[in-house]
Amino acid sequence: MKTITRFILVVLVVLSALITKTALGKEVRPVTSKHKNLFVLKADKQYVGAIVEVFYSNGDLISSQKMEKRKMIIDFRDAKFGTYTIRVVKDNKRQEFYYEKK
Repeated sequence: MKTITRFILVVLVVLSALITKTALGKEVRPVTSKHKNLFVLKADKQYVGAIVEVFYSNGDLISSQKMEKRKMIIDFRDAKFGTYTIRVVKDNKRQEFYYEKK
C-alpha cells in the first residue's frame, strides 16, 4: 500500500512540474550575459513580432523595436547611467524587466 501511495505521489509531482513548466515556458525571460553592458532577452516563438521598448527612469522612451527573432540583445554601452525599464508587448500581453547601469 505504501508503495502505491508513493508512486501516485511521485506521478502527481512530476505532472505538476510539467504543467508548471509548460505554463511558464510561453514567455520572455532575461538571460545572463558575461558582458555587463548587455541585456539579453530570450522569448518563445509566440513573442516573435513583439514590440520591445526601452524607457529611462524618468519615463522617456529611449528605443522601440520589433522583435524579429527569439533572442534580442540590448546594448547599454553608450547609454547614460541610471535605471531602465524594458517592456515587451504583444497581443495585450506585457512583461517588464529592469536594468541598472552603474
